[in-house]
Amino acid sequence: MGDDTNELEYYLKCLTLREELGFKLQATDLNLEISRKYRRIGNYSEVLRYINSSLDKAKGKKTFEQLSSGYEALSAVYVDLQNYPQAYESQKLHVQYKDSLLNNEKVKQLTKLQTLYETEKKEKKIYEFERYKKLRSQRNNVIGGSIALGLMVLFAL
Repeated sequence: MGDDTNELEYYLKCLTLREELGFKLQATDLNLEISRKYRRIGNYSEVLRYINSSLDKAKGKKTFEQLSSGYEALSAVYVDLQNYPQAYESQKLHVQYKDSLLNNEKVKQLTKLQTLYETEKKEKKIYEFERYKKLRSQRNNVIGGSIALGLMVLFAL
């Protein structure tokens, strides 16, 4: 418990510095970490305070990852407090934000794949066009050589 108290002091100092410097996103994560320390100590009023602070900051930034983590932590605290309806609501929000996060990742992956497909498709067209030009050039050279050979034979007779 002494280690938790010492760590908590350092986390609180770090939080103050981050907020003063304007690092709100990092402060969001730190608020959650502080809430975990208070939870281990058993100070649930402070746990709720820091989780809610983290959620408020995350809502302002609309970061699904932090929102998901915050509501997951809040759900666990409400289970500890045997407030099951609130735990359930918090868990639903956790899942909702986690799904949104996964959906965003899927959209990014699909966009990346589509871009890769389009790029490969264009590269294939360029390759085919270059190949066509090369074959056409070779054909023209053969035709030109054949005409020249034919004229030389004609004039040689």
